[in-house]
Amino acid sequence: MKWVRPCVLVLFVLMFALDGYQVYRIAFVKHYADFPAYLAGAQGLKEGTNPYIPRAIAPYSGDDIRPFIYPLFVAWVWVPFTLVPAAVASFLWYVLSFGMMLYAMDIVSKLVGLEGNDKWMAFGIVGVLFMSVLQWVLMFGQMDLFELLLLVLVAKYLSNNSAKGGGFLGAAISAKLMPVVVLPMLVKNWKAMAVCILTIVLLCIVIPYVIAGNAIFGYYHYWFRTTLGTEMANGDESVHSFALAGVVAQFLGLVRPTLAIKLSCGIFLLLFPLVLLLKGKTIPALFLSFMLIPLTSTRSEPNHLTMLIPAVMLVASVLIHRRMRFRGREISFSARQTALGWAALVTVQIMVLWGYNAIVPFDTIGMLALFGAVWWNGQKSIPLEFSH
Repeated sequence: MKWVRPCVLVLFVLMFALDGYQVYRIAFVKHYADFPAYLAGAQGLKEGTNPYIPRAIAPYSGDDIRPFIYPLFVAWVWVPFTLVPAAVASFLWYVLSFGMMLYAMDIVSKLVGLEGNDKWMAFGIVGVLFMSVLQWVLMFGQMDLFELLLLVLVAKYLSNNSAKGGGFLGAAISAKLMPVVVLPMLVKNWKAMAVCILTIVLLCIVIPYVIAGNAIFGYYHYWFRTTLGTEMANGDESVHSFALAGVVAQFLGLVRPTLAIKLSCGIFLLLFPLVLLLKGKTIPALFLSFMLIPLTSTRSEPNHLTMLIPAVMLVASVLIHRRMRFRGREISFSARQTALGWAALVTVQIMVLWGYNAIVPFDTIGMLALFGAVWWNGQKSIPLEFSH
């Protein structure tokens, strides 16, 4: 299949061109990208003012000025972008994000044993199935591909029992709090847990303190009181949520899930990757834990679906290989079984993409179906080889 690689390369070249145009359109025509919020936070930290106070960054200024809502790690990391013109910064981040996407997919393909044309086929599958999600992330200048790369690096190093995985998880949590649901995956590697905690302290407190001094405590107080306090008290309405808790609340007739429902659903979902982890199935366990990010989120957005990419690539690897191990025996798939598997994967993806904000929560149902497929794959069968 010599045609696979050139076709996939054409697909990504077209994506790069079209999404690049969308970056310009969203940022400099419609003025409602997310990237300016990161710049605003960096500008505030650099100037010694509260980075969490919304501010306009020319020429992004418009009707929708989005506040900076992340830990101070993001603010100081973004400072170099404030040293160049806004247009240059925007497109520089776009190029970096596109590169991080490809690098993350390459790491995942190695983790699930895909090489050569099989790897390129998996790249093409992700490019097609996640086209709208990736476009969303790239054109708004969001950091989800940065998060994805950090998390797959966690998988890469933890699969070799390296404490470096804890450092990358600490960086992921420092950028966005949502990956904290992956933290229990370090339970078997206490060195990685210690590295993770030290990384969070370094990135979110020590370095910002060196830059801004005691002012960071006032910044964080404002952040806890406004951003985090609002999210914990409110969050998404039940019909506007990827989270399992939102679905449960929706069927119970509640506008929003209660804290008890959120905790119950989160603990229930967490049990599945923990069981796989304790059985030594590190890769599927971690990929399941990445899915907890949208499934337990209090604020659901389409860009969070990037966390499903490793899970989809894991399932795709089984279908591409057309064989698996089950209780020590090799089992081959027939052409019919393989076709049905691909049809099921595409159907699940359509449910996830088209079910968002619907009365019937097809998106969450689809995500739970994928969650179940990864669980079954990790519990009963794994691809023939994982190359680390």
